[in-house]
Amino acid sequence: METETYINNTDFNSKISFIGEYMGIAITKMSANGQVVIPKEIREEAGIKPSTKFLVLNKDGNILLKQLSKKAYLDDLKLLQDIAEAEEDIKQGRYIKADTSMSNEEIVDLLTKQ
Repeated sequence: METETYINNTDFNSKISFIGEYMGIAITKMSANGQVVIPKEIREEAGIKPSTKFLVLNKDGNILLKQLSKKAYLDDLKLLQDIAEAEEDIKQGRYIKADTSMSNEEIVDLLTKQ
């Protein structure tokens, strides 16, 4: 409840570093009609114009909007397929264990021997 109060009372617009890249972050809310406003700073930074189409993904209630282009859509579908196949491989015991103390070269050697 305390976190919810803080978020509701915060004008939150910032940038964070994620894997060496900076990304804009902001808080928005959904209207009664299901509309979500993407804050102006985020739209400008992303080059989003009116009528831009998005792919909408839902994973356990976490919603991701991704600008839609044919290439990006096909790339995303391929990535999702690859992830599903990798998860199945892990379930079936088809994986290679690498020790975190191994060097990159040792890991590459381990992977290329398969």
